[in-house]
Amino acid sequence: MGKAKVLTLEELRKAKAFPKEFLDCLAENKCVCGADHYITETLSMIYCSNPFCLEKMVDRQVSMLVDLGVKNMGASKCKAFLRDNGITNPYAIFAYDPAEDGVLYDGCSMKFSKAMFDQIEEKRSMTLADYIAIGNLPGIQTRATKLVQGFDDLHAFYEELETEGIMFVQNQLGIKGKRVDDVEDFFTDDIWELAGVDLDELAYEDAVSITAIQIYVTLMIYKTQLLECLDYIDIIELVTEDEDEPLPIVSICISTSVGEPFENKKDFVRYLTKEFRDCVQINYIKSVTKECDILIWSGKGAKTGKVLAAEEKISKYMRAKEEGDTQGIKEIKIMNAIDGIKYLERYKKQ
Repeated sequence: MGKAKVLTLEELRKAKAFPKEFLDCLAENKCVCGADHYITETLSMIYCSNPFCLEKMVDRQVSMLVDLGVKNMGASKCKAFLRDNGITNPYAIFAYDPAEDGVLYDGCSMKFSKAMFDQIEEKRSMTLADYIAIGNLPGIQTRATKLVQGFDDLHAFYEELETEGIMFVQNQLGIKGKRVDDVEDFFTDDIWELAGVDLDELAYEDAVSITAIQIYVTLMIYKTQLLECLDYIDIIELVTEDEDEPLPIVSICISTSVGEPFENKKDFVRYLTKEFRDCVQINYIKSVTKECDILIWSGKGAKTGKVLAAEEKISKYMRAKEEGDTQGIKEIKIMNAIDGIKYLERYKKQ
């Protein structure tokens, strides 16, 4: 992976390397929050440099509430809640109490405010992995289960993270690193400073993962966000008979439809969380990667890209099995929702 070179839109415009017509189509030099807009070297993405930009927080809170199944709280209402209360933390919705804080946002009715509070009240119970995942932090959502494996306490997790540093992330995720030159170019100086990373120390690492660096930086930047609302969450402790042995992990990828009796993916995920949270850690992944155990698909309609990818991996496994060498190749199963539930039932009996 090469260096992630970026420059501000102001620098791009001053360089005068592109036609005025192209530059006029770009965003303003500054975001509405006042921070610089950056653009990647390939000119493929423009983004605000402020990790706490209101627009970013709105997007994260909208996704959070959708993931939780909270209804009638779209982007405009989330923006009003965060803006009118001077909040930069999407998790703050868990701290809201109409009895103490009044209406949810300016001009909102108390009836609506209480209805939102009642919905949130029903969603406070979750695992530590779920708590981190719903925050929709960059690069972390689908890795949350593996990232916190062996931890039920977020404070203990951060103690280990800050003691061991980036290599802790790398080891938790089981990813390999390599020698990376000019690692400081992956983030701007203010982001490195905000994350508290010692670049001189990092330069001595011989096998560092860029993914681990990015996740570590994200976790450190948003540490306060994650911790300050933790008291409003009922973290489910994943306890096994042997307290030193973490729960097994099953990686599940979900295709377009899951099958009856579930209307959609989110209904299915909520059911799995409720039924199996005490016996297995479910790692939801977005694509059929080498760590995938199960692809959930209804079996109806045209095969999706995920189904085709899973079938290809199944064929690869079967060929390897015939040759007597399946080392490093995982057997993937394609199942509908009901069969997936039956598969997970085995962990209740262990």
